Order: sequence, then structure tokens, then C-alpha cells
Amino acid sequence: MRLLIAAPLLLVVVGGAAAAGLVLAPDHGDGDAHAQAAPPEPLDQPDYMPFSKEFIVPLVRDGRVRSHVVVNLALESTVLPREEMLRREPALRDRMMEALFRHTATGGFDGTFTDALAMNRLRIALNEAVVPVLRPAGATVLITSVDRRDR
Repeated sequence: MRLLIAAPLLLVVVGGAAAAGLVLAPDHGDGDAHAQAAPPEPLDQPDYMPFSKEFIVPLVRDGRVRSHVVVNLALESTVLPREEMLRREPALRDRMMEALFRHTATGGFDGTFTDALAMNRLRIALNEAVVPVLRPAGATVLITSVDRRDR
């Protein structure tokens, strides 16, 4: 008798779960939607967006802040207008601060931090940081000034 009650109940539960899975599954489309999306139109000339505030990165030695690096950055894009980049500034600042902290943790601002190799590593890290925020278009990070202020 238990089996006669449990079997239909089990079928109803399994059927309901399957139906819910179909209804709630993300719509991936046919794959052509991404291929058919038109690339953004290039601008007549590059647009620039300087960040509203500088980036201040503390340099910690022996558990204490020993100095700060002050970095001014801007974005250059041949596709995105300035207004669109400004709209995304909070997310861009977050990603760039993360890249700056990683650069600091690996000794990027130690010693002669403005030599070509150190600056190229920083530029690459910053450019990689903005890619997820500015997809599918892109922009190039411009380092407009760097200053280390020792205590």
C-alpha cells in the first residue's frame, strides 16, 4: 500500500523538479546572437577620461605604512565615449586599485619603480584589470603621473 502512494508522489515531485529546471534554466539562445551582435562603431577620434581622483596606494613595511604612491590615471578609447567610461568609473576604480595593490605586494613600487620594466608591468596589469568592466569594447590605461612619498 505504501508503494502505491509513494510511486505517484515520487513521479509528481520528479516531474515538478524537471519542469522547474526547464523554466528556470538560463536562455542561451542559439549561439548566433553573440555572433550577430554588431561591434561598436569607432569614434572619429579617441576619447579620453581622466579619473576624478588620484589613486593612493600605501606601502607597508614591517606592519607599518612607510610611504605612499600617488598615481594619476586616465583612459583612452577609440570606441567608448567619455560619458560611458565615466558611468563605469566606480567599477574601474575598484579593479584598478586591486591591480595597484598586487603590484605593490610584488615589490613593483620598490627601488627604482619608474624604470621601463616596472612601468610596463604596471601598465599591463592595469590594462588587464579594466577588460572585464569595459567589455566588449575596450580602452587603454594611461599613466599620467606617479609619485612615491616616503615618510
